[in-house]
Amino acid sequence: MKPLIRVGLVVTGLLVVFSLSLSILLLRGLFVRTSAGEPSRETDLAHFSLFVPNNRNDALESLINGAKDTATALGVALSIHPLDTRATALHMARWTKINGVIIFSDGDENLILSKIETLRADKIPVVLINHNIHSERPWPFVGTNNFDLGKKASSLINKELSSELRIAVLYTDKNPAVRSERELVEMGVFSGLNGIPSTIIPSGRIAINPRDAENRIYELVRNNPKLHVIIFTDPEDTLAGTQALVDLNLVGRVQIIGYGDTPEIREYIRKGIINGSLSTNARLTGEQAVQSLLELYKSGYTSNSVDIGIDILTKESIKK
Repeated sequence: MKPLIRVGLVVTGLLVVFSLSLSILLLRGLFVRTSAGEPSRETDLAHFSLFVPNNRNDALESLINGAKDTATALGVALSIHPLDTRATALHMARWTKINGVIIFSDGDENLILSKIETLRADKIPVVLINHNIHSERPWPFVGTNNFDLGKKASSLINKELSSELRIAVLYTDKNPAVRSERELVEMGVFSGLNGIPSTIIPSGRIAINPRDAENRIYELVRNNPKLHVIIFTDPEDTLAGTQALVDLNLVGRVQIIGYGDTPEIREYIRKGIINGSLSTNARLTGEQAVQSLLELYKSGYTSNSVDIGIDILTKESIKK
């Protein structure tokens, strides 16, 4: 009888061991399948999309290259998409299984706002660059402070040439980020003048066509013979508008504040034709935008606003 009991105990033990081993294998398989169905944000490749205006220029290309290089360095996939007037590609973004979106908008704010609110509802993180869009819940923003832009522009004005300054700020479709916050720009200009009597002259809006800057200068000078200062907000407009003022023999009588950093603008500064120029780092904007979005994607948090800053180019600074 005892041998039978021993055999029974051995068989029971083997069955227990077999059942336990099978359970462990089943649990391991279930864990692997669950992990495969729910990617880890720490180990899997993130895919971000960068949406930019259709009108490409050197600054925008520099921004895109900065974003691409940073994405590669951080192990992030980055695709580039155009923003048309209907924001069609942005509308489709929610169905592409992307992990985050960077947007540089130059279109209808209400249209873009409706699209990114949808992305927010789908828990797809969004970072705005250069052109902020106001909302009750602020969007993470990477770009420049336009109040500071106006203040730094006024620092380049020779305030001793007139007792009352008449200033024109030329806004342009090539730089919607500045145009959309013109009130802040002009507040910055007045702030930098420290109470010196001054007037901002309405100057209209320059279209994307480079020749429109020349036409605007001719019209502006004709209608405002006592114009003292012109502040540009785009590199191409700076060059075209400055050449128009040279042709009109107004250099010295009208002070020119440029925008951008190109060899041609630097040469105008060296010759004393342009007082100075304001320059933003487009490449750094692209780099920081990818870094901010990755931080937001991984942790759910990032800085509400990252100020890229504005450099001032003068005859003294470009000699260094």
